[in-house]
Amino acid sequence: MVTAKKEIGRLWEQNGTIYGQIFPASLSGLRACRLVRIYRLVDRILADSERSEEAYYRRMFFRHGRYFVMAFLAHRLPEVVQRPQLVISADDERTISQQLGEHCHTHIIPRIVKVVDGTDKGGVTEAVGWYGGGGFRYFRLAPSLLVKDKWGREVISEAYNPEMLAEALCKIEGFTYSPSDSVYWQQGNFTERDFIYVTTQTLGVEQLQQLSDEVGPDRSLLVLCSAFSGKADRWPNLTVKKIPNHIRSRCEWGHDDYSLNVENLPKAPPKPEPETTLTARAGVEQRDLFGVVKAGRR
Repeated sequence: MVTAKKEIGRLWEQNGTIYGQIFPASLSGLRACRLVRIYRLVDRILADSERSEEAYYRRMFFRHGRYFVMAFLAHRLPEVVQRPQLVISADDERTISQQLGEHCHTHIIPRIVKVVDGTDKGGVTEAVGWYGGGGFRYFRLAPSLLVKDKWGREVISEAYNPEMLAEALCKIEGFTYSPSDSVYWQQGNFTERDFIYVTTQTLGVEQLQQLSDEVGPDRSLLVLCSAFSGKADRWPNLTVKKIPNHIRSRCEWGHDDYSLNVENLPKAPPKPEPETTLTARAGVEQRDLFGVVKAGRR
């Protein structure tokens, strides 16, 4: 690749050595396009890592080591690289990101911890007089809950098992995910009397009636299911909604970027006033209501 960059004009010599090495007869157009798309994905991921680094040699690795990373992926993930598909699927992107994501744990997080603790000596730490402080939050993103099937309809992603689906919908609905070991329909709670139950099954009238009887008149249950029979207002202690229709407009689905609306960390509490300042204020003359001067402490 270095030779190709230095003598790019020779790439057009179809009978030349360089052209034959880069574009052998066994390389199909489909695979060449797929490799380019994989490289663009790697390039985007490593570009974000490069911007987050301060040390020069780390930035240079993410800038110039991308061909090495591509070779690494080709060796570690041959089934992804050689798959005869032009489109890089969401599963392929997740697999590649997981392979590249380890540098977050091996490089980025340890460096940020040192910056916060005030033990980092690299970058511009000493030049700007940084002695520690601040904080950070680390998020692990789940795959999109809703994806489009081959007919263009939004359906629940196959990447979600029942537990993941229940936890995700608890988050969307504002419930605390806390599945009960003994009561199957208590998968989360809003209060001690308000619960949520998530299932991909179609619930009939008899099943909903049984749920209503078990919940009782003093508790409520939000039921999220694929479909149900009967009128939803038949059971006063149940609120029955269909998924994914109920959540389709609640979030933005199918995004692979990281433009999250993350709230700022809470401000640090004010530091206690140094003892020397209090000592310096001792003995200050003050006048009482009658004009008598006396020593005191502010």
